[in-house]
Amino acid sequence: MSENEPINPELLAWYREQDEVIFDVVPHSHLDYAWYRDRESSKMREIEAFVKTVKVDKFTLEQMITAKEFVEGGGKQIKQDLLDMIREGRMELISMYTQPDVFLSPQELEFWNFEFGEKIARELGGEPSIDKYLPDSFGQPETAPMVARHAGKRSIISMRGFEHDWPLFMWESPDGSRVPTFMIPGGYANAGHLTDAGMERGTVPPEVFYGRQVDAATIAIRALMNRYGNRYKQVDLPHMLVMNGNDFTKPDEDLPQVLEGVQEKIRDELGIENFKIRTSSLGRYVDLALRTVDMEKLPTYRGEMRHGKEHYVLRGIDSARMYLKQRMHEVETRIYDAGVLVSLLILARNAGQVGENDHASWQQVVGWLRGVEQIQPVGSHDTISGCGSDDAYPLPLSLMTGAYNSANQAARNSIAALGNRHDTYGPYQHKERGQTFANLLPYNRTVLVEVPMEGELEHDRGLRAVVIYSDSKVVTYPAQLVQKVDTRYAVCALPMQSMSSVQVRLEQLDSEELQDYSPETKSFENNRYLLDVLPNGTIKMTEKSTGTVMKGLVFEDQGDRGDEYNFCFVDDDIVRTTKDSQAVVRVVNEGPVFTEIQIDTQLEIPEGLDGPEGAVRQVESRSANLVTMPISTKLRLYKDESIDRIEFVTTIDNTARDHRVRVRFDTPNAVDTVRAKEPYGMTSRPAVPIQGGDGWMESMPIATTHNQGVVTAGDITLYNRGLPEHEALTDDAGTINEVALTLLRSVGYLSRGNLKTRPGWAGPGSSTPDAQMIGKNTYEYAVSFGGQQSAGEVIARSYDYFHKAEHGFAGANINGLLDVAMSRKIEMPTLRPTADGQAVIARFSNPDDEPVTIKLSGAFAAAVECTYDGQPLDKATDMHEFVLPRGIVSVRLS
Repeated sequence: MSENEPINPELLAWYREQDEVIFDVVPHSHLDYAWYRDRESSKMREIEAFVKTVKVDKFTLEQMITAKEFVEGGGKQIKQDLLDMIREGRMELISMYTQPDVFLSPQELEFWNFEFGEKIARELGGEPSIDKYLPDSFGQPETAPMVARHAGKRSIISMRGFEHDWPLFMWESPDGSRVPTFMIPGGYANAGHLTDAGMERGTVPPEVFYGRQVDAATIAIRALMNRYGNRYKQVDLPHMLVMNGNDFTKPDEDLPQVLEGVQEKIRDELGIENFKIRTSSLGRYVDLALRTVDMEKLPTYRGEMRHGKEHYVLRGIDSARMYLKQRMHEVETRIYDAGVLVSLLILARNAGQVGENDHASWQQVVGWLRGVEQIQPVGSHDTISGCGSDDAYPLPLSLMTGAYNSANQAARNSIAALGNRHDTYGPYQHKERGQTFANLLPYNRTVLVEVPMEGELEHDRGLRAVVIYSDSKVVTYPAQLVQKVDTRYAVCALPMQSMSSVQVRLEQLDSEELQDYSPETKSFENNRYLLDVLPNGTIKMTEKSTGTVMKGLVFEDQGDRGDEYNFCFVDDDIVRTTKDSQAVVRVVNEGPVFTEIQIDTQLEIPEGLDGPEGAVRQVESRSANLVTMPISTKLRLYKDESIDRIEFVTTIDNTARDHRVRVRFDTPNAVDTVRAKEPYGMTSRPAVPIQGGDGWMESMPIATTHNQGVVTAGDITLYNRGLPEHEALTDDAGTINEVALTLLRSVGYLSRGNLKTRPGWAGPGSSTPDAQMIGKNTYEYAVSFGGQQSAGEVIARSYDYFHKAEHGFAGANINGLLDVAMSRKIEMPTLRPTADGQAVIARFSNPDDEPVTIKLSGAFAAAVECTYDGQPLDKATDMHEFVLPRGIVSVRLS
């Protein structure tokens, strides 16, 4: 057992001067949903912890899904003991449903977490917490205070990503929202195993064992005081937060008695007469701290928390198991669309515009909420990050499929009911000559629709779409055939008003004159762009109106001897690109709507690290054996210039291990920052956003960073579907001249211990062959010349890329149910039903400094400001027309 550390004299004098010095010890266990083991194995471990938890004096439970699954599953035998503990006030319930990664999860998932977590806390007989506790998420965005404030949270408690050593400060979002934020010095396990006597109970008399426990705990508390006391001193807070627990640990059963002995020893040994140490809770500590400090004197922090100074932030997770991120994006998009359709059905039914049928509106609310519930565990920080064992991921993939299907069926039922029809619950909706298409976004736009082919129209001749608008105006538009796995579709580009629907039917043409491209053709154009495909398969894209040129579609391969947590370069590696390749280029679909070009190229790359698969943990070089990695990209250039992007679908047949593949595009007129979509805004970052420093846990600069679907640099905007890692590359002068978007990162271990980019282990050293991403993987992204636009405009255009028109039976009508008029474009991150199905919530986020005027009208009588989950505020403001400064607001429509 270590000796007591001498306490710094100045610090000790400060403690002795205080009227009160309280160390609040919070017993807890950090329970990852699924990490290095599958979920069912983790549940068994949680049950073992709960068996002892119900016997202790106090305990803090950090995620409500754990309690829910416990009382519904393996913990039924002691369910009553758990409920008694909650109702007696001995268990603090942190009302987060799970512990999400807020960068990689849907931005609305944090609100869903609060809503579901608070609901379960109440059902269990407890009180929802008013503090946001997110200890282990790998960083947080600059908008975190705004989100917490909108959710009614009093404070934020965390530990990762901070570059200063303040234990308490005011964190301020770009909109001005300020929230007191606690960073736990030493982390959520700063006093794990506090009462460990260093011997087995029963091997010595009880009084001797107790004495050893007190001695061990006293040494640990004095060490915390010495190590972190000056941090508390600089904000004039003598009270310390002590976290007694760790990952999946069982609580210390003797804690209250041991702390009595520690309190007596500290008073005697250090002369701090008013020293108290007690078992406590996070909420109790926050109460104590906030009534002690002068809030006006606290330091203010503005920005993200992504720095690896004292704790790993491990942002290699942005590209580990990329298929998880892609599927999450797909599910998020469908949940958004389903929420809109269910909301519109509620408005229509409330207004008497459609009758009730088998597709009852409450049923669709339940379906939508079920999708939201299923996706939340996947957003857990150790799950969506992909930093787990191979056997941990079948369940998250299954949950995402369930979430998608629940949301999808709610959407199908809702749009059918809006036409007084019934969905058939078949694999596809019925193919009919006439069909409905709806623009579910609050922006006027040219919408891409895909009409499933029907009957005699399944042919190879020309087609046109006959479109009937809400004012009975009939307009024809060209259509173009595409073949998908399930059936043929006709693709059309239709101008549509925001939140509107049209009726569409197809008619055949006897003939169709199309531009005939020869095999040698490598130049293509529409009214906006001139596109040249170069012999190596890269492209040159010219904006006709300005003459601005962007080159790109350069594929890059680089060795990676890292793990699921961190990329790590390979010494003396050669970065290989397709600039030196030869490509095969051909037009695969030409018509009146778009030109689709296929570009086939390849890279010759090392087969992996220099050793057999699964036996390269210590290897630091790439193999001399080369393999061919085919890369095939379909590029789509739309004829309608209002669709101002060029879309790419790239399929990589990954034949190698231990490497990273990216695609690069030039950034004309860029300077020294790049913008990336993050929750409810666009974040500006320098080319190397994390510089690192001497003594940091992650001391090296980290250039790769995160995005939620869109990046701008200079004149270009780069969109993507579930590819959250990018890097801004610079020239010799430090000016950003390219953006690299990561497509895949192949790694063979959960964690390794010999990385230059991270000292030490971040987890178990399990092998992860599935994380090598061997085989064919497909990636979707797009580019446009829109990089200089406002953040609101950029985000709106990303929604246009993500969301096609919704397809439904003929006769479905959403026109006039909700009209949204904005003085300029901003984000509407959700339109969703309230949990009781009686109203809908429209949320708006203004990411720019310029205020925006919003007018709401439609099939509702009341529009009032509400909480994040739809409860009217006490003095609810009428919101039929309002001005939104930078920030976020929720409106209840009923």
